Amino acid sequence: MDVSIGGLIGVYGGLAIGALAWAFGRKKLKKERGLDEMQTHIREKSRSLAWFVTTALIYFFLTLTMIGIDMSMSVVLSLLLLGHLGSWGITAVILSINFTREAPVKSQYIAGGILLICLPLTAFTLITVATQVWWYVLLGIPFAVAGLFIALFQPKSA
Repeated sequence: MDVSIGGLIGVYGGLAIGALAWAFGRKKLKKERGLDEMQTHIREKSRSLAWFVTTALIYFFLTLTMIGIDMSMSVVLSLLLLGHLGSWGITAVILSINFTREAPVKSQYIAGGILLICLPLTAFTLITVATQVWWYVLLGIPFAVAGLFIALFQPKSA
């Protein structure tokens, strides 16, 4: 069995840096009285939505396995973690912006932005898995950025 030292450093180093950033952010929020009901609501809602995304990803990977596409456990778990933490962060940002704007965010823009993020990334991930060419998944990044801009920066009403 071959041990990947760089992988171990990346996994546990990323965990340590993330924990330090989380603790520093909590300390800073507490100092500036930022830990209020709104922040609690945003954390709870974004965590809840992240679990829905994780459940959908679990079914997605189970479906890939059932149709005969083999993926290693580390890849599947990494993609599950990325999907969970990414959706948690994105929904937290969207909810934070929604609560701090004068006019609430329109749900059709949010839904369109999320679709523009999820559908191309899913399609390009499937193409990547089918062809074994990893850079196809990078083609979904411009769509994801466009979806994020559509969800967050909406045209002003006249």
